[in-house]
Amino acid sequence: MGLNEILRLLTHTENPLPNIPCGIKENVYFMVDNSQNRERSHQGLCSRFPDDCRGWGTNGTAAKYFYLIEDGGRLARIADKRSAGLGYCYERYENKTTKFVPLKPQPVPEKVLLVKRNYSEFRSFKGYKRRVTWLDNASMPANCCVEYLGRYPGPNIHRNRRRKLEAASNVSNATEDVDCVKRRKLENALSATVDCDLTSLIEPASMDVCHPVVLDSLGLTPSTDAADSSHVSHVSSQPKEKPTMMEKSSGEPSGKV
Repeated sequence: MGLNEILRLLTHTENPLPNIPCGIKENVYFMVDNSQNRERSHQGLCSRFPDDCRGWGTNGTAAKYFYLIEDGGRLARIADKRSAGLGYCYERYENKTTKFVPLKPQPVPEKVLLVKRNYSEFRSFKGYKRRVTWLDNASMPANCCVEYLGRYPGPNIHRNRRRKLEAASNVSNATEDVDCVKRRKLENALSATVDCDLTSLIEPASMDVCHPVVLDSLGLTPSTDAADSSHVSHVSSQPKEKPTMMEKSSGEPSGKV
């Protein structure tokens, strides 16, 4: 969210949450009561924002910014140079250098907003971030806006525990790989057997197409000549004479003696 929207929520939220809620938080924001951190700030202690994510790095950064509420409610970024005797100043960049121009007249404290922010990154996944924004003005409500950016990767695990989990995962993956290889070999063998049985039932494509068998005039030799087929069919249609008793006994054709 933009700074103007966050400032509007910080100044107009009447019933903030007592603490950061539990559960997975991805690309969401919460308005939380920040009165305890305000008391800690008066005591010189750092602010704390506990949640259930369990994995924020200890190298979080904090920053503070001063804004002047101008006429019409517009915000202008200013710098606090009171320690140098300049008071509140505008920042000007000229010739690659920064120059501080004191405000005339100096604004009253009610017109200056002190915006503080805390930035944190997840240790195991830098893409998951948290940003907390609050106003450190006594006249402003003690609220803070907690934003969670990115996808939650899960709780951070100690390195020794992580090594054990990774070793167990590698063993299980290796076992699965062996089972997959065995299953693949068995499937290949079965498919080869099926292919062999099927090909044995199919005649080769190179075999000639069978033609209808036609007998010649003697009825002894097969022939594929289409010209003789009509003659053969005519001869074969005549009834064949039966041998006489003399032909059967002598084995010679009958005739005159």
